[in-house]
Amino acid sequence: MSRRSTYRCSPSIAWVKDAGQTLVVDRETRQSWTLRGMEAVVWDLLAVGYPHRKIIPMLSLIHSLSVEEAKDALAEVLRKWREAGLVQVSREGDGG
Repeated sequence: MSRRSTYRCSPSIAWVKDAGQTLVVDRETRQSWTLRGMEAVVWDLLAVGYPHRKIIPMLSLIHSLSVEEAKDALAEVLRKWREAGLVQVSREGDGG
């Protein structure tokens, strides 16, 4: 059985689009981030429900990357966001 990762915004996170960037704030810690470029694209795609597997080809097209480069770039962005507490991950197919 294959497992798919689902990334969701952490409950304490709020965000707004602003002139080519996305402003993200953790309401609990008051920490904020400004996402631009690839990070803003990834955030927008996740926010509208794109699954991880569909974001990779979009990044490849938008940023003129190979599929492998897009996959690596996405993995790095998501790793950074998980560590910062911006997103939470669940794995479909885990348990039962």
